[in-house]
Amino acid sequence: MKNWKKVYKIISAEFVIFVLAFIIFELIWFNRYSRKVIVPEDFSISLSWGIYGISSYDSRTGNLIKELNPTGLFGASKDDFKAKYYLSDDEKEKIYKLLLDIDFDSYPSDYRPYEEYWCLPMSLFRITVRYKGYEKAIYSEQFPGEILSRDYYQEIYTDKRSYNFIRLYDTLVEILTSTEEWKTMPQYDHTFD
Repeated sequence: MKNWKKVYKIISAEFVIFVLAFIIFELIWFNRYSRKVIVPEDFSISLSWGIYGISSYDSRTGNLIKELNPTGLFGASKDDFKAKYYLSDDEKEKIYKLLLDIDFDSYPSDYRPYEEYWCLPMSLFRITVRYKGYEKAIYSEQFPGEILSRDYYQEIYTDKRSYNFIRLYDTLVEILTSTEEWKTMPQYDHTFD
């Protein structure tokens, strides 16, 4: 009978330790992966993208430009390709969290995700991030985003940094081009050789 009491105490103690360890693990995991990111109040991004950097956005001014220098051949003026759009708090949080996740600061200021790709006509991606006195711009010429910005390319190319940079591009462009402000602008009136 005394042996059973000892065994019971040992099992009870181990069970309590196991439960406490599990609770601590869950709290750490929950805190790390589901914690709301606090975006600095002065956080802003500006970017240009597409063929020859034809489209641009600045979150400080809200200026969203679909085509910088339209030809006017189809009756649309330069003003028809401009709109105002301000990022929502959720969008800012999504972008800021992604910048932290990919360690944006670790990328060089001139970066080509996949050196082996040449894009003709040339596609560009330039992004500038600003907050709390921090400012960093990354310029990517011959950017393969128009070609490689699909998830299945992750299986082909194993360079995680390059893939993460393309994912940043995809996320930003998707946020901006899915807005009503973007959708109400005319189609691009340029053709590129």
